[in-house]
Amino acid sequence: MQTNEDAGLTLKSLRALLRSWHHPTGLSRHPLIRSRLVQARRAQSGEDEVAAMRAVVQDAIARLRPTAPLRDPAWRGYLALTAHYLEGRPLDAIAAEMGIATVSCRRALKEALEALAADLRRAEATILPTTREPRWPVNTAPSVAGPQVRRDSG
Repeated sequence: MQTNEDAGLTLKSLRALLRSWHHPTGLSRHPLIRSRLVQARRAQSGEDEVAAMRAVVQDAIARLRPTAPLRDPAWRGYLALTAHYLEGRPLDAIAAEMGIATVSCRRALKEALEALAADLRRAEATILPTTREPRWPVNTAPSVAGPQVRRDSG
């Protein structure tokens, strides 16, 4: 079963996040914005929630950047992800530039999204949970000092 914190880390949810990359209102409604990862970034940097979420995702995308030479197929997913979602270019044009079929470009994009989700999950797991307020009020009545004495009504 998926928790609320994992809600922002599904492929469908990441696609929605990246499609609304240039629309702060859409980003502000994304479930990842309430994650410990984004909140920790926000507390550290003082950024607003949208800027903190963008920075978290950009850092994760940067970690996906291959170290292999540019002609290596390892670049396909990274290039498709950044060009399609961050630059807004159509996949068929990206595929043509890389000299591959559009279906291969889509496959590479899906693999890059899966890698991005896995990276964000790993990063989320490294953030220590914050202490939460108790669900019910804590009993704050003072403790009784000494034995209780029953009084007779009289």
